Amino acid sequence: MKKSPSAPVVVEGYFSYFEKFDQHPDGVRRGAGQNPTLSSVPIPPGAKSGGGDDEQVLFWNPKTGAEWAFWKFRKGPKGYTAVNGYLYDTRLGTGRMADSGRGAGVSKLGGTVSAHEVEVDGEIKHAIAFAYQKPSPQWVFPATKSDGKGQAGADIPEGARIQLDPELKEADFEKLGLSKPAQVIARAMQKYGLILIDCSGRPKVFLESDVTGAWKNAAALEHALRPLTLDAQGHPDWSRFRVLDWDRWTGGTLGLQGL
Repeated sequence: MKKSPSAPVVVEGYFSYFEKFDQHPDGVRRGAGQNPTLSSVPIPPGAKSGGGDDEQVLFWNPKTGAEWAFWKFRKGPKGYTAVNGYLYDTRLGTGRMADSGRGAGVSKLGGTVSAHEVEVDGEIKHAIAFAYQKPSPQWVFPATKSDGKGQAGADIPEGARIQLDPELKEADFEKLGLSKPAQVIARAMQKYGLILIDCSGRPKVFLESDVTGAWKNAAALEHALRPLTLDAQGHPDWSRFRVLDWDRWTGGTLGLQGL
């Protein structure tokens, strides 16, 4: 693997490091302070954010486990800037990702669907990160916090896992109008489930940016899974899904955290 050149990044807000998860399961957060300048961030040539309102970017070294992530990452005349970010070791466990992580305080990398998985492998071998409009302000593992504005005790807490009805067949997917790539994602929803990791304006799963993924048709997947969460009249309908680990988010063995 060719080593990426390093470059400084000026962070307008807060930057966090996370370490020693083998000794401290909840993680040890160290801050670089407000408005730090990070002197040597490994940034591949031509790197740019995924665009959109968040302008997020993530650099991951699978050999070392280092995951650098930034929110509102930009390159200007004077170099790279970001609003906030974190450095996390993906080999060690789970930890609070502060403001620049998902709303559930988890790694940006976890649960993200890559273009290679969908369009080359034709199989996804992990749970899928998803978001919807009204998560609970409570959370359960692997979440470490929640940005949910839903109703505590009624809406699903961040970190909870749900599953698409495993009885649905390819014929059912085709009847619903799911494309072949969408069916690949749907099958992973059946086998591994989805983990709620953020709040959003509409239900969505997290896909690799087309900046790096080079999807054949990323736009076609943008709303390809909507039929799974809508009824025939276009109204919200989650009846095709079920919640797993029910006790964990209804006050059972592990209970709820966050309030």
